[in-house]
Amino acid sequence: MWRFGLMMTVAAAAGGLAVTAVAEEPHLAQALAALDDANGYLSQTSNNKGGHPQKAMALIAQAEAEIRAVAP
Repeated sequence: MWRFGLMMTVAAAAGGLAVTAVAEEPHLAQALAALDDANGYLSQTSNNKGGHPQKAMALIAQAEAEIRAVAP
């Protein structure tokens, strides 16, 4: 039973550290803004680029999701 308590204490401490790290990282908001800008520029490209802008936009969406996963 004490192992469960120890695991819960470690998990709570690790979770607290993750939230603190995000709160102390203002660059995450800047990164999201830059990705949003890039997405806007890509959406204005012509359709003769072989689908590459659309692929880049999909990757931007993945990057945004990863950032939001750590940013509450």
